[in-house]
Amino acid sequence: MANTGVLVSGSQANDGTGLAIAWVNLGNVNASDNTYTTAPLAAAQSTQGLLLTNFGAAVPTDSLIQGVEVLIERSATVASRITDLTVQLIVGGTPSGDDKGLAAFWPTTDAVRVYGAASDLWGLSLTEADVNASSFGLKVRAQCSILGAATPQLDRVALRITYEAPVTGTLGATLNPVTADFAGAVPAVGGAGSIYRVMYRCRRGRN
Repeated sequence: MANTGVLVSGSQANDGTGLAIAWVNLGNVNASDNTYTTAPLAAAQSTQGLLLTNFGAAVPTDSLIQGVEVLIERSATVASRITDLTVQLIVGGTPSGDDKGLAAFWPTTDAVRVYGAASDLWGLSLTEADVNASSFGLKVRAQCSILGAATPQLDRVALRITYEAPVTGTLGATLNPVTADFAGAVPAVGGAGSIYRVMYRCRRGRN
């Protein structure tokens, strides 16, 4: 297996959800430096969806996507007030698949929560074209309890994609000279026992 390493977004935007509160300082979400993307919430309010896309993945063509991990470093200004509302992948510009938002309260000091896993496809059938697209990414929303105001703080949001790359190579084989169709024609030349080099490409898990 291979993975992309940890990737951060090239584009950030609010989704304009109704009366929800917009996130501010959106560019702060890309570095673990205690400089935050925030959305001050009153009791029972929620944030708009923070849309993070353009992660710059470069998964090789014909790879088999195995899973996506999302790593969110976050905290809240007041204990027992802020929880996830939405943590969901964006595919082709549209929020898609499992919503992995959790009911657990955000801590008051920065901590990284991992959503998904190296073998978790979030209920989707993802291709390398999906994850390499600039429109692939993540939607994040938070909400505040009815007990009082608090501010969710995002320090860094990143993702990592695990994939199985296609196997390519050459195979030395001794063949009787015949005309056959592999990926192209093997010409009927030479005598019995002639040596041919056959090019092959194997895509695991795809029959």
